[in-house]
Amino acid sequence: MLIGTFDPTSTSATWSESNEIVDDETGEAIDLSDVDEITVVIRDPKTKTIMQSATLTGSTVVIVETGVFQWEFSDDQMGALDPKTYDIGCVLEKDGQKIQYLIGRLPVLDGIVS
Repeated sequence: MLIGTFDPTSTSATWSESNEIVDDETGEAIDLSDVDEITVVIRDPKTKTIMQSATLTGSTVVIVETGVFQWEFSDDQMGALDPKTYDIGCVLEKDGQKIQYLIGRLPVLDGIVS
């Protein structure tokens, strides 16, 4: 599981990230074609309310190539957020099992331009 803080993003821009999942022992990319769902959420740290989400089945998370997936939150989605630091999490689901891939923090800055 990855734990960390993302680079800051803006309330006036699309935010997308790519992630590569590799086998720790071999260093080879893991095939994600049989993953049922990938969910990424942005959550308010105080209220624990999910503010935005992206999913594989909703086409806001895509598998780019073997072992690599990317999520995207539109500028409208980011514009709905208040400038502050949010919690972010990512879970992969396969065969009814959920795997926590990522827990982190996302600083969101006022993009000034609306």
